[in-house]
Amino acid sequence: KVKEELTKYNLVAEEWGGSTVMVSVSAKSGDGINDLLEMIQLVADMQDLKASKSAKTNAIIIESKLSSKKGPLASVIVKSGTLSIGDYMSVDGFYGKLRAIINDKNERIKKLNPGDPGEILGLPKVPSPGSILTTFKSEKECRKYSEEQAEKLELSQQSTQKMSVSLEALSSQAEEGTLRQLNLIIKADVQGSLEAIKGSIEKIESKDIPIKIIHSSTGSINENDVLLAKASDGIIFGFNTSASNEAKKCAEAEEITIKSYKIIYEILEDIERVIQGLYKPEFIEVELGEAEVRQLFKFSKIGIIAGSYILKGRITQKASIRVLR
Repeated sequence: KVKEELTKYNLVAEEWGGSTVMVSVSAKSGDGINDLLEMIQLVADMQDLKASKSAKTNAIIIESKLSSKKGPLASVIVKSGTLSIGDYMSVDGFYGKLRAIINDKNERIKKLNPGDPGEILGLPKVPSPGSILTTFKSEKECRKYSEEQAEKLELSQQSTQKMSVSLEALSSQAEEGTLRQLNLIIKADVQGSLEAIKGSIEKIESKDIPIKIIHSSTGSINENDVLLAKASDGIIFGFNTSASNEAKKCAEAEEITIKSYKIIYEILEDIERVIQGLYKPEFIEVELGEAEVRQLFKFSKIGIIAGSYILKGRITQKASIRVLR
């Protein structure tokens, strides 16, 4: 079944007359792992897949997120060259200096060679997965390259936005001015989740009501997101992320909807219900209070006790709780 589905993407197994090497493996039992390693080595030898440590350094961004303690983090795999502490690096039109590298064992190391994975610190913003990170010897050279890339990205985004606006204008004319638009602001914990949500939303068929994502980023929901939702009559969707106290107060004052989710398909279901006019909340949440956990106490008979400080409201014995890390 898997091999059949892969043929849709032009990946045809060798036994089916194709050129793609496929090995059946089991992570549970370990079956096929040795065969997989053998095939990887064979393909590398046959195709002469090599990389030079001394070549210009290029790394692929695999995943990225915004950490409250460390700032922007990016998981990378080095494609060529060597990624070392102190390198000036550029990606997505911005640049920074590599401050730390953490390997898969959560150890701090000084460099990554071709094929090595690692998590890096030092970028001023969260990069997009799939982007190519490039390093330079001097800050001046890195800044110049970043500015050129930023200009190209801006031109590309402007052309995309113009296309989007013109298509919406055509849709409005087709519906004789009666067309309404669903504006969304998407916030997620990591960039990978954000891209998955955006890709899924774009696939929703909405001929009568167009869906537009006016803003999307990683991190917690802040006051600026609420103000943007007010200006555009939009709805804020959060995935594995929470709203700051300022954002909650602003949302209450401006009567802006903030919805939080842990499962992507629930977001899609709610969007489909909204555009079909069938959305009705099954539960209405009433927030009684908020507390911050200051200390944990472990007792064998009871379990874990959370020593907490009440920030607002009150806490009652029968109330349900949600823990936001």
